Amino acid sequence: MTDTKYVYDLSEGDMSMKPLLGGKGAGLADMAKIGVPVPDAFTVTTAACVDAMNNDSEWPAGLAEQVQAGLARLEERTAASSAPPPARCSSRSAPAPSSRCPA
Repeated sequence: MTDTKYVYDLSEGDMSMKPLLGGKGAGLADMAKIGVPVPDAFTVTTAACVDAMNNDSEWPAGLAEQVQAGLARLEERTAASSAPPPARCSSRSAPAPSSRCPA
C-alpha cells in the first residue's frame, strides 16, 4: 500500500487544490462549502490519472482500496441523509485526447 493519497472527499477540497483535484472536483468542493446543493461525492486525484497513464493504464498501488474506502464513507454519509442518492460516477474531463485518463 502506498502513502500517496489519491481520494479526497468533497469536504476536504477547495479551489486551491485545483491542480490536484481538477477543475470539476475543486469546483464542486467549493460549491458544497458555500451551501450549493451538490450531491455528496469524492474525487480521484489527477495524480492517480497521471500515474495510470505512465503505467500502461494500471491503477497505482493503493488506489482501489482508497476508492472502496471512499465509497464506504460516501454510503455512510448519504444513508443518514434526506438528500438524493449520489451519482455513482462522473468522469474526469480533459482539454485534449492526449491528456485524458485511460478508461
